[in-house]
Amino acid sequence: MNGEDPGVLRVMSYNVYGCVDAHRRINLSRIVQIIDDISPDAIALQEVDYEKPLSANRNQARSISERLGLDYCYEPLEKMGRHAFGLAILSRHPLEKPAFTLLPNLHASLNMRKRGAMRAVIRTPIGEIDFINTHLSVFRIERYLQLRAVMQWSDLVRRSRERPVIFCGDLNAKPGSLSYRSVTRYLTDVQKAPNLSSRPEPTFPAKVPTFRIDHIFISHHYRIDHCKVVRNALTIEASDHLPLMAELKRHSADKSLQ
Repeated sequence: MNGEDPGVLRVMSYNVYGCVDAHRRINLSRIVQIIDDISPDAIALQEVDYEKPLSANRNQARSISERLGLDYCYEPLEKMGRHAFGLAILSRHPLEKPAFTLLPNLHASLNMRKRGAMRAVIRTPIGEIDFINTHLSVFRIERYLQLRAVMQWSDLVRRSRERPVIFCGDLNAKPGSLSYRSVTRYLTDVQKAPNLSSRPEPTFPAKVPTFRIDHIFISHHYRIDHCKVVRNALTIEASDHLPLMAELKRHSADKSLQ
């Protein structure tokens, strides 16, 4: 894992907006540099392109993972010819049992964008982690139904009691919303951990962050040692969202996977 302590895991969630920067140019190298600077062990990426027309970066998830020496899995939410658009999980440790589901779409006539969720098992030196990544609707009721579908599909409530679970994504849901509260009944929001002295920070839009809609939630197997929304000259320009990172430490009393 990150650093010398095998019980420490650095996690990142980032909506990369197809690697399109503030100047409307595809700039995959900037995303790679941001991830490399943060040096996470497990990464949830949203809005990842594949075979984008006129792009030299034909498979963004693969290109990023190859440049950083990470394992990856990718799932398209939408396909149009050779172009696909979806979710990716990257990991410093082997990824196993990738799975994917599309989520309910109640407003297809208003919003053509499809939503989905993916999960994978990350095999770390001290045991397996269930890692979930999603990107939910901008519509409140649809978002709530999608969140409930993710929880049911991933068996989140039961699994989070028995084994480490990390749930990441662009939920388009602010703290206090029904969708947010549905997750925090069972998992901890890394930005709201009681042991942290820092205040929660917004993640969107990148230039003038106002809304806290990108999240990392964890099961009771971890405590949060550090959490940060990474805002600097690179991240302000690289995407319309800012990356969220958290450094987690396994509770020493947790022997469930040892």
